[in-house]
Amino acid sequence: MRFEWACTALVAAVAWPYGGLRVVRAWRRVKGWDDDDALLDAALLTVTACLLAFLSPLPIMVASPDNYYVDVHRVAALLPAAEAAWFVARSEDHAARRGGWLTDRHANYPTTDIAVSSMDNNTRRALEAVAAGALPYLRDFYLGGDGGATLELRDLFVVKYDGDAQRRLRRHRDGCELSFGVALASSEAKAFTTFPGYGHALADVAVGELWTHPSQALHAANAVAPREHRYVLIGFVRVGPSWRRWWHG
Repeated sequence: MRFEWACTALVAAVAWPYGGLRVVRAWRRVKGWDDDDALLDAALLTVTACLLAFLSPLPIMVASPDNYYVDVHRVAALLPAAEAAWFVARSEDHAARRGGWLTDRHANYPTTDIAVSSMDNNTRRALEAVAAGALPYLRDFYLGGDGGATLELRDLFVVKYDGDAQRRLRRHRDGCELSFGVALASSEAKAFTTFPGYGHALADVAVGELWTHPSQALHAANAVAPREHRYVLIGFVRVGPSWRRWWHG
C-alpha cells in the first residue's frame, strides 16, 4: 500500500498543478472569462486539485488484489485446530472459576473477553507463544522485514461473541499500530470481521487462521446468530521507535 501511495503522491505533485491549470484555463476560454484573473485561476485550481485528491485512490482500491489497499493479510493454519479447541476450553474454565467473562477491560469499545495475562501459567505461556509466532508475519507484512523496529505486544486477550450475549462489536479503531486475530472457534461460517470503509470482509476464516491489519483501519466484528458463538485471540502491537511508526504505521 505504501508503494501505491508514494506513486500517487509523485504523480499528484507533478500532474495536478500543470494539468489542473490547463483544464481551468481551457474552461475559462470557453466561457470567455478574462484570462488575467489570477485569483480565480488559483481558486479553480484548488477545487480541481481537491477533486483529484479525492478520486486518485479509487483506481488503487479497484485494482488491488484481495483489497490490499487496507493491508489485510491472512495466514492459514497458524494454529492446529486441536490446540485452538484446547484454548477455548481453558478460557471457559478460567471464566467459570473467576466469576464469568469480563466486559469492562476496554472502555470505548468493550468486548466480552479474558486477558491472557490473567490466565494460569500453562495457558498464558501457550497463548503468548502463539502471539510470538504471529509477530514475524507482522514484521514482514508491514515493516518489510525491518530488524531495527521493535514490536511490543501491548494487549493480548481471548474475546467471545455469543448469540445470546454480546453478538457483535461496532465500527472502531484499535489503540495501537498493528492488530492481529487468530480464530479459535466458530459455530457458523459467517465473515468474522468487516472493514466497512474499504468494502472488505474476512470471509471463510478457518479455525487456527491468522489475520492482520493496521490498527487504525476502521473495522467491525460481525454479529453471530442466536445460540451461535465465536472465539478469537486478539493482539494489539506497538511499533517502535516512533519514527518508524510514521512511515510504517
